[in-house]
Amino acid sequence: MTECTNENIHLFIKYMRGELHRKEERQVDNHVQQCQDCFFNFAYVEEIFRNRQKLSIDEKTLLFKYISDPIWQHEHNKLKQQIKQEVLTELKLLNNPAISAGASKNDNANPTSKSDKVNNSDINSSNITKQSKESNDANTALISQNSYIAHRGQSIFIAVAFTIIFLSLSTSIYLIVKNQNLSLFTSSTITTPNIAIANNTNNTSNISVDNNLYQQLDSAIDKYLESKGSSDLQQAEDIANEIKQKYGDKYGVDLVVYYQSVPLSEIDKLPAFRKEMFELINQTPGDHYEEALKQSQKLERTLFQVGNKIEAYRVKTITNKLHTMLYNYKLSELTTQEGLKFSTDNQYLFLRGYFLLWQAKQLSETSSFEQSEKIFQQTVAIGQQIHLDDLITTARVSLSTLYHLNSDDLKCLETAQNLLSKPEKMKKTRIIALLQIAGLAATSLKYDTLSNQYLKDSLRLAEEIKNPAYVARSYMFLSLSLAEKKNFLDSNNYYLRTIENIAKITDEKTRLEALYISLGYYGKVKLLEGDFAQASNTYKQALTIMKDLNIQNNLQLSQINEGLAIASRELKNDKETQQYLATANYYGKLAETNKQKTNCLLSFIPNSCYLK
Repeated sequence: MTECTNENIHLFIKYMRGELHRKEERQVDNHVQQCQDCFFNFAYVEEIFRNRQKLSIDEKTLLFKYISDPIWQHEHNKLKQQIKQEVLTELKLLNNPAISAGASKNDNANPTSKSDKVNNSDINSSNITKQSKESNDANTALISQNSYIAHRGQSIFIAVAFTIIFLSLSTSIYLIVKNQNLSLFTSSTITTPNIAIANNTNNTSNISVDNNLYQQLDSAIDKYLESKGSSDLQQAEDIANEIKQKYGDKYGVDLVVYYQSVPLSEIDKLPAFRKEMFELINQTPGDHYEEALKQSQKLERTLFQVGNKIEAYRVKTITNKLHTMLYNYKLSELTTQEGLKFSTDNQYLFLRGYFLLWQAKQLSETSSFEQSEKIFQQTVAIGQQIHLDDLITTARVSLSTLYHLNSDDLKCLETAQNLLSKPEKMKKTRIIALLQIAGLAATSLKYDTLSNQYLKDSLRLAEEIKNPAYVARSYMFLSLSLAEKKNFLDSNNYYLRTIENIAKITDEKTRLEALYISLGYYGKVKLLEGDFAQASNTYKQALTIMKDLNIQNNLQLSQINEGLAIASRELKNDKETQQYLATANYYGKLAETNKQKTNCLLSFIPNSCYLK
């Protein structure tokens, strides 16, 4: 659509509804005859209003997004609040006696013109009764009295009118879609949350807005450590007993028992340990994992030494997470087994939930889809049992990613949209991750408009929180999705922005990991574009970084070597082609044995599912 078309859509709608004056209708008619874009779009709007035009898949997905997407809802609700405030301001002006008096004085200054208009109306309407004439006189006088206010409120009226028109159009199209059985996602619940995402500036906090009992327990313990007051300790004990009574979780009760056992003379050193623990919990994703792992392991040992075994295992859940993020799968597995045994034996549901979460994430990398899905669902069940939103949303975000990696894109998109309908429960980084995975799923499903909107929303939020790792990932996914549509110019531009933001990542290992993944995707883009020499060089750079980082991802190694084989074949290097194919087959068999798989879109090579 051109800019002209965007500006005139609301006029087309008012024209169809008969809401324009004759002069305005003539102006629309004249413009439509002169502007070809408006001519066709005017006809298209008319078809929709006459219920004769089916919507395209892109239009249906865009409509669904407008109805269900929380970011659009936030902007829409913000606009409604702004208009509401402006209207209230106008009402205050109407109630101001000075302004009312001024309006009356202006009306009395020129009574003749009003009278003439009424008389002319009477002359031209011979069948109008005296009662009608009196009514017209009264109405004319009323209009005259408010002409000053009406002039001042014209901009407000237009803003309100445009908003009503837009909402009416959305509702009308939605009803058409519903009546024609063209609903895009029949299993999805359409929600319109009134959530101000943009105001959620705390992008790393592990605390959700509902302030659950575990958060209340943490707050009470911190308050006790600061005051050393018995009333604060009693409050912590009451909360712990409530957790046990409601959820059957002994975590809080035993934790309070530990703090009750610590002599007051030794209390002063404990707040520093808890502060360090929460810093690790709330660490920004993608930052200094190796350094954090050393810090986590050291804090574990310290907590065991002071007898705080429960919070030592809470820190061990962080250690488990960091092992998984650093691909230390064997160490992660050992930590998981130890943590699950401890939490199960002592009936600590809180700890068990987080150990299960990272076990599922590790299994999603090393085991079957069915097994990891089962553990994720167990994690969600525990989160629901103990009313812990952080645990529930983290597991469901991972489930959404898991569905995408296993090419169940519709289920992935439904899961992501369900979570996005309640953004107040999530950190901004998690919202960004969901928007990214929803955008990828929409790309795989060929919902191009929806995909583009989700990925650009993720980019906007990532730039808002100034996280270069997330910004780079959004640019990378935009580049990849455009390359699949053969838009190589924009794809290459987005790739350059990806590299620019990767360079801003301060942690060297995280930066190199992001770089090799981006190089793998860019090699695929170059193959699709037919630039085989550049594809070969790009893949070789990715392999070098993987070797330096000692990353043994069999699936990625198989795909990169296969990409090199494709490029070598096109460059007529037969010997290299055979070598790369042999290496690709070797790693491919290892990946198959470990049941590693990925979505076609996220493969480092062009796949048959995108070359139909």
